[in-house]
This record gives sequence, C-alpha cells and structure tokens, in this order.
Amino acid sequence: MSISYKSICLYDVALAACLSVNHLLRTFKQAYRQSPHQFLTDVRLQQAKYYLKNTDYSVSEIVDIVGFECPSSFTRLFRSSFKITPSKFPY
Repeated sequence: MSISYKSICLYDVALAACLSVNHLLRTFKQAYRQSPHQFLTDVRLQQAKYYLKNTDYSVSEIVDIVGFECPSSFTRLFRSSFKITPSKFPY
C-alpha cells in the first residue's frame, strides 16, 4: 500500500470537502463516533499490524511508513489497542 499519512491536516481535508474545520469535525464525529485524529490513528495502527505480520520491516521502519512521529508513542498506542507490544506481535 503506498499511502502517505504524514501530511494530512484538518484544514486541507475541510477545504477539499468544502466545509469549515468545525463543521468537518462535528460531521465526522457524528458519522464515525470518533474524531478524525482518532480515526487516522486507528488506520495507522491497523496498517502497522499488517506490516508487522506480513513484512520483514523493523518496528522503526513501520513507525515511519505509517506516519507516526515518535516510536514511543506508537508503542504505547499499539499496546493500548492490541494488548501486546509491536516487538512481541505474532509474526
């Protein structure tokens, strides 16, 4: 999958959708029951899980590929979501 998650900002999404940022936030939360930030974090974590299971990339490479800025934040979020650290995730 060749999607870059790094350069996404709310203003650009709102502009593309012809909405104000506030309206985008409100509408998104009503539709998905979570904020755009949480949605994107969940997408990144699912992609990381896929890469851990199906590739030979290191955790640090995966952190960069899926768009996390900080490896420790990634590890904390991964463990919180999947109840296991990325380094111990089943390969």
